[in-house]
Amino acid sequence: MFKGRFYVYGIYSCFVASFDLKQRIWSDVQTLRPHLGVAFCFLIPCSKHLLLAGVCNSPQGGCSFNLWKVDEGTMEVSEIGAMPRELLYALFDGDEDDEFASLKCVGLDDLVYVFNEDYRSVYPSCVCEIDADSGRCSWRRVPQLPSPVNKFHKVISFCSTLSLHSILGDEDEHLQIQ
Repeated sequence: MFKGRFYVYGIYSCFVASFDLKQRIWSDVQTLRPHLGVAFCFLIPCSKHLLLAGVCNSPQGGCSFNLWKVDEGTMEVSEIGAMPRELLYALFDGDEDDEFASLKCVGLDDLVYVFNEDYRSVYPSCVCEIDADSGRCSWRRVPQLPSPVNKFHKVISFCSTLSLHSILGDEDEHLQIQ
C-alpha cells in the first residue's frame, strides 16, 4: 500500500500492477526491473518512497543486494544503495546461487528487513534504515533469535498499515468468486 494504491509485484517476473483504492480500478501490468542482472526483487512501500530491493548478479561474478527508489508516476528506478557484501554473505552458509532463493525482504516506514528463511541457517537477518530526507542507507545486522529456534519451521512475513476493510470496502458488500 502506497499513496492510495495497493501494489502487486512478481518477484521473479518483475511484473507490477496497482489497484487504486479510491477509483477501485487496476492499472495496466508493466515490467519493473532495474537492470538485466536482477535475479529477483521485492517491492516495498516506505514512508516517503516506493522501493525495490533485490539480488543482482554482477558481471564480474558474485552477487549484491541493492535498493532502488521507484518513481510511482513513471515507474523509473534509481539506485539508492547496496548492502555491504560481508553482511549479505553473512546471511548464508555458503555462496551458491540457489541459497539466495531463501532470502526474503519486508519493510515498514523507513526500515527494510532482509532475512534468510532457511531454518538451517538459524534465520539470520539485517535491517536497513533509510533516512527519509537524504535517502541514505544505514545497514546493520539484527541479533540472532534466542535458542531454541527450531520452533520456527517457517517464517512468514508481511508488513502493512493497511486494513482489509479499506481494500474490500463495506462489510455489507459480498465478494463473488468466479
